[in-house]
Amino acid sequence: MALLKKRAKGCVLLEESSDEEGEQSVISKRRTSDDLVKKTHNEVERIRREKMNKYLNQLTQLIPACSTSHRKLDRLTILTMAVDHVKALRDEICKKGGRRS
Repeated sequence: MALLKKRAKGCVLLEESSDEEGEQSVISKRRTSDDLVKKTHNEVERIRREKMNKYLNQLTQLIPACSTSHRKLDRLTILTMAVDHVKALRDEICKKGGRRS
């Protein structure tokens, strides 16, 4: 009945080496721990996607070429149009100021 320490995804679990019931409880604890890790990761990932979509929508409204488009734009197109718009603004500022970068 020696206790063995096992490391599973950042958790230290104690397992009895000769007791089958103990092994079953450790397995169920590990599954519960894995489920919790998955749920937490999924929630964090969902929040990250929501933030990214929120800022992409704001960017779409700020860029004239995006806001006048009648179709749904993919992320790469939105970012490309944003870069093009910022470059055009920079060039316009340089022309008015007499400087070139």
